[in-house]
Amino acid sequence: MFKLSVVLVILYFSAFFMTEVYGQEEKMEGLLDLSLEELMGIEIYSASSKEEALFDAPVSSYSITKEEISKSGVNSIPEALRLAPGVIVREVSNGNYDVRIRGFDNLARFTETQDQIDFYTLVMIDNRPVFNYNQGGTLWESLAVDLVDVERIEIVRGPSAPLFGSNAVSGVINIITRKIDHEDLSIIGNTSVGSYNTILGNLALGKKLNEKFGFILSGNVQQRDRHDNLNYSYFQGEYFEDVTDIQEPSLQGIRPLLASQYPDVERSMEKYGVNLFMDYTPSEDLNFGLDVGLQDARVQKLYMAAGAPLSFSENDSRYINVTGSYKGIEAKYSFMTGFNNLQLGSTDFIFKYDLNIMDLVLYYDWELSDKLILRPTFNYQKAKYNDEDYLENSTLFGVLNGTETVGSYAGGLRLDYNPIESLRLIAAARSDKFNIQDDPYLSYQFAAVYAIKEKKLIRVVHSRSNGGAFIANTLLNAVQEIPFPEPLRPLSLSISILGDKNLDFTVNTMMEVGFRSKIADNLQIDADLFTQKIDNISLPRIAITEFTTVDTPSGPMPVLTKLIRTYENTLITARQNGLTFSLNYVPNNQLQLKPFLTLQRTKTDGIPINKDNSLSDVMSGTHKGTPTLYGGFFINYMLQEKWNLNLSGYYLSEQTLYHEASATAIMDDPEGDIDGKLILNAKVSYMFWDKMKVYINARNLLNDDNREYYATDRISALYSGGLSYNF
Repeated sequence: MFKLSVVLVILYFSAFFMTEVYGQEEKMEGLLDLSLEELMGIEIYSASSKEEALFDAPVSSYSITKEEISKSGVNSIPEALRLAPGVIVREVSNGNYDVRIRGFDNLARFTETQDQIDFYTLVMIDNRPVFNYNQGGTLWESLAVDLVDVERIEIVRGPSAPLFGSNAVSGVINIITRKIDHEDLSIIGNTSVGSYNTILGNLALGKKLNEKFGFILSGNVQQRDRHDNLNYSYFQGEYFEDVTDIQEPSLQGIRPLLASQYPDVERSMEKYGVNLFMDYTPSEDLNFGLDVGLQDARVQKLYMAAGAPLSFSENDSRYINVTGSYKGIEAKYSFMTGFNNLQLGSTDFIFKYDLNIMDLVLYYDWELSDKLILRPTFNYQKAKYNDEDYLENSTLFGVLNGTETVGSYAGGLRLDYNPIESLRLIAAARSDKFNIQDDPYLSYQFAAVYAIKEKKLIRVVHSRSNGGAFIANTLLNAVQEIPFPEPLRPLSLSISILGDKNLDFTVNTMMEVGFRSKIADNLQIDADLFTQKIDNISLPRIAITEFTTVDTPSGPMPVLTKLIRTYENTLITARQNGLTFSLNYVPNNQLQLKPFLTLQRTKTDGIPINKDNSLSDVMSGTHKGTPTLYGGFFINYMLQEKWNLNLSGYYLSEQTLYHEASATAIMDDPEGDIDGKLILNAKVSYMFWDKMKVYINARNLLNDDNREYYATDRISALYSGGLSYNF
């Protein structure tokens, strides 16, 4: 898998030799190179699908810049999200993260691991969705891009389907990639080596060949080992270092199952990605873009688990993204193909399948006047998954047993109106029609932004967004036949897990009031109060059981011969109220401070009390699976021109998480009691040449090794050193 690393090493050395010919006489950007206005005036696209100052954005949003990413020392894109307010980021193994906007974690409590992932956040790369349409959520390791490709990461908190489509239920994370704006060859790279066999490499070469055409070629490699040597057994209810530690006679049969989940018990991640970004602008009104890339990843993380929380998964994919614009008309087409294997070493099901995903977006910015812009939008999505090729010569069972396809057509309209200079009104609506259902889904957004003074504005937002169809909850067809031992043969137990095409998809409705103010030219505050409600949560529940009476020496005995679990809508609703506050203070060109925090409370109704998720035995109460307090800070200090010191922190308050392995809601389950955790990070860098710097990086400097999720790895301090350059 790591044959590409040899190529990257060659590219690194080539970069050094080419600097004599192509090197730019520019210093690496630091605080001293940026004005106060530049440090305060961050841009964002995702708030309203057009470039604008973050200060003027009509919704709760945030932008993480490439300079902040570089200075903070974060090692991956999901870790970088710890620099943004309103985002919950938990590390489950070295480099593998659970990421959510404002939470809504596992509202049903007693669910299996794969039903606890975040289905509500839409992740995009340059407005191209990278959602997993099989199980739902985002496979972060499957992103071909890495930090070297990032211009900025934009976060929109709150329902955003009217702009970006279904699955933007709790918000959007949009990764905006770099663009080349000069004709000299640009070489950006970073290499670091750290504890736990952590090796990271990034390299990007870009050049604008003429005024019309430019390109960037990039590559990235990651290798990481786990911080922990223990694994948790749901069956045993405790941790083991090796399956031979399991001595309980009744549990001996799970040894092969657990052993198969860990083909490399120490490794956390192996991955690489390659990308080529090309941009062609033949005239002022006409532009074309072409992005292609590939990735390969093998990780041990929290996902499709059987018997233990962590399991190995792998994926391989290739993508193409084509864009074009002409006088306000925008067209985007993307296609991705490859495979996912959600659980290596499975002893019952094959979780490997091929995938083909297509997305087409068309929209037009129709300027009716200098005060009114209308944007009609059309979107077509299609995702096809097929596991037939992997079942032909296997004795295991399939989860699809053929080809399944989910798709949708959508049309939308957005109005952006400035009746007076100080007032901006936005109204947007979108209708999604899925191929497996008859009735469409409507999402909408209304926003008003009023500038009280030149440097103070207040915004009010009301929005509603729906989730979408993915294979597991609508088209899953997993059937397993387990033969009984003698003397019950030829009887067998048939276990099925089925999707339901008629599900009502999750809906989030939100009301938000926000305030932004530039108290001074170097001080900006941002606060938003929000309340939101989620409905139509679905889960697999036992729908049918059948028993056969068998004559035994002790008399007739009922034997379970059929068990069918079907995804169904539950009675669960969740209401969340909260406050997010952030501050950006730049007292001078050498120092910048950005603290932020979110305080929120989530309440749920209709929660099943018992692990069978019975709809007739429910309760209400405060939901403790989402932290009530979380946030962090970013402090950067340039000591002279060569030294830079960065301190960043991230805090999550205590949480209580549940799993299907938990017996009942009233019984103690110590693995679900997650203590509060402060993660303190530091990076010191020295620019020994105007194009190169060396650095020492410490993540989790306090060495707080508390687990951050249910029965996952203890994440301790990680130390690394490296070299970065920018020619």
